[in-house]
Formats: sequence, structure tokens, C-alpha cells
Amino acid sequence: MLPIVLFNQNKDVLKIYQEQFKYILIDEYQDTNEAQYVLTKKISAKYKNICVVGDPDQSIYAFRGSNYRNILNFEKDYQNAKTIMLEENYRSTKNILSVANSVIKNNGSRKEKNLWTDNENGDKIIYHRSENEKDEAFYVMSQIKKIMNQSPLSEIAILYRTNAQSRNMEEALLRENIPYKVIGSFYFYKRKEIKDLISYLKLIYNQDDDISLTRIINVPKRGIGLKSIENLVQKANDEGKSMYEAIDNGKELAFRQIIEELIKMQDSCSLTELVDLILEKTGIRNELIAENTIEAEVRLENLEEFKSITKNFEEKNGIISLEEFLNEISLVSDIEEHKNNNEVVTLMTVHSAKGLEFNNVFVIGMEEGIFPHANAFQDPSQLEEERRLCYVAITRARKKLWLVNAKRRMLYGMENANVESRFVKEIDGQYLDKDIVAEETRIIKTNMIDATIDYSISDKVVHNKYGVGVIVNIEKSILTIAFNHPHGIKMIIKGHKSIRKV
Repeated sequence: MLPIVLFNQNKDVLKIYQEQFKYILIDEYQDTNEAQYVLTKKISAKYKNICVVGDPDQSIYAFRGSNYRNILNFEKDYQNAKTIMLEENYRSTKNILSVANSVIKNNGSRKEKNLWTDNENGDKIIYHRSENEKDEAFYVMSQIKKIMNQSPLSEIAILYRTNAQSRNMEEALLRENIPYKVIGSFYFYKRKEIKDLISYLKLIYNQDDDISLTRIINVPKRGIGLKSIENLVQKANDEGKSMYEAIDNGKELAFRQIIEELIKMQDSCSLTELVDLILEKTGIRNELIAENTIEAEVRLENLEEFKSITKNFEEKNGIISLEEFLNEISLVSDIEEHKNNNEVVTLMTVHSAKGLEFNNVFVIGMEEGIFPHANAFQDPSQLEEERRLCYVAITRARKKLWLVNAKRRMLYGMENANVESRFVKEIDGQYLDKDIVAEETRIIKTNMIDATIDYSISDKVVHNKYGVGVIVNIEKSILTIAFNHPHGIKMIIKGHKSIRKV
């Protein structure tokens, strides 16, 4: 921007640069922003020796200021421009290219072109509709295991619209012991905001955990600097206490009061509700909302997705046990990634995939509200951007392409029934192979909670793991049940299939 201001105010300076740069070549011109457009137009105005290369159908960076109209208007800006159409595709099979063309032709703001290839027809594109997000991950893993003996793992990619979608895939890959890497983002459990949230849970469970306390005492920022933390460490050492016990004044005391409040609340709420309370009471959620950046939005999405982990744990086990939950996630979060191994499956958002190519590509989450993203529904120009994003995703595949979605999906801690993406509906059926998997091979999550069952204090119940117990307290959706030694008191979700009345 500043060179434009300079040129506008000093015409002599502009003339110097017009002489210095007589020939201008710009690649990926569809991704230029307004400042870049004006800058190059000013410098090239004298000699008009300007050549640009780009594809308006691959303009996917409007969120950071790019304007695809720059390339659409190029011939208007330079009346004598010669246009050379680069219509031959060297990457993808004919079928993949046909699918990409089926989708992108529905955009109105584009320059018509007829892409073709001398490559083989190749396999039809496989479309699979899963039951839920777990089934989606199971299906992708089953397909990867089928092809990994014929194809190196480095030629397999899993693409998704939002970062939070990676979690189920990461966990499934870990279970199958298939090495992977996440491009353009940290592994889900290694992301700063997730490690912060887990530290809050650890501190609520164990106030002697100095490592967790040190990590989050100033998250979000509370004005507690390194010097204050050093003083607290020294005070705890001198008094032979944990850092938490040593807190008795100042801003640190306000932090301790937040933790005390959360400790009291945990006995009357589910793990998912506890996560929500942490995000609210600590100020983490409000800080990210106030930041109002793309990065903050992604971090908030990841934190909301953590509620899917707690919800799945509760529905699977029925137990409201912070200790058991922390033990379970530590098994996943502490696994060392395959850092120095190039033979890995690649996971990334579609935005990160631009410019890359793989023999085998899975595009997951092909549902309305996810891809296209719900934020685009009210704006036709944003929907066209989403369609260009889908076009980019499809054309990352060289030989085989899978489009996968789910009928129901738990995302950000909420389960929704989702219709298939409009982009799937736009594909000519002759290029699709609908993959129907035998029912018995699927992982179908049955409803583990029956909300219609009534309970009273002193009711006897039988748990399929802990045996006979007596209900000693009922609060909201949580039963407190006393079981025989050695199990003791357990908090279990009301109506969970693991218990039944005697």
C-alpha cells in the first residue's frame, strides 16, 4: 500500500520504477489483492509489457483479501492483451477432470474454458455416505488399508474444509497405527488452545499440578508476568507447598478463585458442561471472540470440537469421571508423531492443499453447512468461493478420488443431521460410483442414552461393570451411585444403557 501512496504523491518516483521494471510477470494472478493490482497497473502503465498467469476457478483466498475479478478484468484493463488458454491438464484422469468441470460450471462469475487431458479415463469417483463421523473415519481407514499395499502412504491425502475435522481422522489413524502428518496446522492435541484447556482440566482434578498451573495462570492474559510466576515458585518452595496452595494475594488469587469455583461446579455437571464452564468462566471464549481474526476463529472451533471428545466419552462410558477421561485422552495426546518419516498419510484443509497433488485423495465432510461452510449461505459470492474451493479439492487427485460425508455428525459438541453437499448433487452421475458398504461392516453408534427413564434416590441399579449400586443423589442429568467395594461412588449419566433398574 505504501508504494502506491508514494507513487500517487511523487510522479517522478513512479517514472523511475516504470523504467526500472519494463517487463512484469505475475503468477497466480487470481490471488492478487487490491493493492497488488493497483501497484502493478501503475508500474506497467508506460510500456504495458505485463504478462499474468492464473485460473479464476482456483481463487480461494478472498478471506485474506484476494480478488478473482482482477484476472477476469485483465483484458478490459489491457485492451491489446493476447490471451492464451492453457486448457490441457497433465495431472488428473478424464473422470476426475469431468467431475471438477461438473461442479465449477455452476459458478456464474468465471471465464469459460474447456479443460481436457490425454490421460486415461481412470476409475470413477467413489461417493460414500456414512452413518456418522466415526463411521466416516472407519470407512476412510478401510479404504486406506486396501490401497496402502499398492500405493505409498505419501500418495494419500485426506482433505477437509475446517481444521476441527481432522480430529476423528487423527484418532482413527493412530488406532490403526498408520503414520500421518498434518499440514498447515498442529496435530489436534498439540494445538496450544487444546493443551491450555487440558491443563485447566488437570488443575481442576489435581491442584498440586504445578506444570499445568504454570501454563495457564496467565491464559487468557491476566497481567501475571514471568516475574510474578518466579516469585510464586520461590514462595511455594520456601513454604514446602504446591504453587496453588502458595497463592494468597493479587491477580494470582483471582485466578485461584476461578479454579475454586470450577472445582465446586464439576460435581454437578457433565464433562461437556465443565468444558463449557471453563471456556466461559476463565474468559478464554470471550478473548477469542474479541480478537476477531481468522486464527482466533479456528482456535475457538477447535475448543468447541473438544466438546465432541467429552460427549463421545460420556455416551460411550456413561461415567462422569474427570480422572478416567484425563487418563483416556493422555493415551492419544502423548503419542509421538512420525516426525521424520516421509512415508505418511497427509491431512490438511483444502486451503492448504492448493498447488499440491496426490494419487489418492479423500475429501471428507461433503455436507451442507460444512462444505459449503454455513457462513457462506447468505452470500452468493461466498458460495461461489466455496465452489472454487471444492474444485481445487477435486483437482488435487491424480488417479483416485473419494468424496465422503455423514448423515449425522457430532461437531463442536453438537450432533446434527446433515444433507449431502450441493456440490455432490451437481456432479454428473455417470462419473460417480456410489460405494454402499455392507451394514454389518459399519460402525453405527446406537443411542446410548434413554432420557425417558425416571430415577429416584435409593433406587437400586445394576451396572454392567460395577455391579449392584444404590442411587444416593440426582442432580440434573447426573446420577451419583454408591457401588460395593472396591468401586465406591460413581457419577453416571442418567438413562445410560450401562445401567438398569433392579
